[in-house]
Formats: sequence, structure tokens, C-alpha cells
Amino acid sequence: NVQQFQSENTLALENYQAALELFRAVGDKLGEANTLLAIGNVQQFRKESTLALENYQAALELFRAVGDRLGEANTLKAIGNVQQFQSENTLALENYQAALELFRAVGDKLGEANTLLAIGDVQRFRKESTLALENYQAALELFRAVGARLGEANTLGSLAQMGISKNLDQSELWLEQALSICRQIGDRYGLAAQTGNFGIELINLNRLPEARPYLLEAANLFEAIGLTDHAKRHRQLAES
Repeated sequence: NVQQFQSENTLALENYQAALELFRAVGDKLGEANTLLAIGNVQQFRKESTLALENYQAALELFRAVGDRLGEANTLKAIGNVQQFQSENTLALENYQAALELFRAVGDKLGEANTLLAIGDVQRFRKESTLALENYQAALELFRAVGARLGEANTLGSLAQMGISKNLDQSELWLEQALSICRQIGDRYGLAAQTGNFGIELINLNRLPEARPYLLEAANLFEAIGLTDHAKRHRQLAES
């Protein structure tokens, strides 16, 4: 499954590059910008962050040149994602905030919700729990308003992880709500990842006995969808 996914990403990059050359040949700046953004997204998925940032920056310039504010917002959010991945949290927050303002200006509620969730994740990493909670709650309301079940599940999962140290019962309730949505929408990867992330957060708090059932369940779920490396890692954590 992983090899197939990697192969499809390689083919996607080839087709995006071909499209990019054609957009440039006919002078379609908006098509060029959207394709650069798509190329950056694949590269970021492949953890080729330097290449992704180069293409995101090129896309951003083009979106601004043609006055596409939604494209600009999506690209700023993508740049923030790379910076968050690289632990450049201050820069990530700056770009997320700029993206948030643009999403609100154009009335894109889903973009707004995804950006609030990302801001909350950075604030949770920085131990700014009050701010993170405010943004998670705002994101949750928006995801529910637009019917974005995956976004709702991801936000509930983030709330669950953040709340463990203060109220395990409430955190387990949030987790179960997240897992329930994953089951309803058929998100088997999300089901495994949410379970495993909860266990990892318990380990980070030196609560291995409580973490072990979540880690072992996550290992079984990852194995069921063919992600054997993920399964192995979670079993090793459970046995540490």
C-alpha cells in the first residue's frame, strides 16, 4: 500500500510538471499558481520540505499577482504547515494568522476552521493551553456548521490529547467521539492514528500502563490497513 502510494505521488508530480509547462506556455498565471501549490503539497507529503517551500513561495507570488485571495490563503496555510513541521512555530503562527484573515475575508468557513485547528496545534505544542482551547473550540463549531466530519474528528482528537493531564475522563470522552466519527466516515487511518496519538501523549506524561492498551490497539489497526512499520513502532512503544 505504501509503495503504491509513493508510486502514485511520483506519477502525480510528472503530470503536474507537464501541466505547469503548458500553463506557462499559454500564459495562464492562475493555472500555474494552482499547479505549483499542488506540486508543493505532494513534496510536503514526501517530506521534501525545502522543495515544497520553494514552490509554495512561487505560487504565493502568482496568486497575489492575479488577485486570487483564496489561493493566497491556501498557500499561506500550506507554508505554515511546513514551518510547523520544521518546528518554526513563530513563523508558522504568522502565516496561519495571515491565512485566517484571508479565509474570513472571502467567507471560506472550512479554510477558517482548518487554520484555527492548525493555530491551536501550535499553541498546544507551546503549552499555551488556554489559547489552544479557544481556537480548538472555535474550529469545532465551524467544522460542525459546515458538516466537515473529518475536521471535527481531528479537532476532538487534539482536544483529547491536550486535556489528558487535567481531566483524563473528559479526554477519553473526546477521543471516543473522534473515533466514532472515524468509524462513521470509514477513515481507518484516522481511527488508528487518533488511538495511537492518544497513547503517545500518555507516554509523554510518563503514564505507560494507561498508554499501553491504546498503543496496542493502534498497532492492530495499522496492521489491518497494511501499515506494518507504524504497527511495529506502536508495539515497541507499548513494550518500552
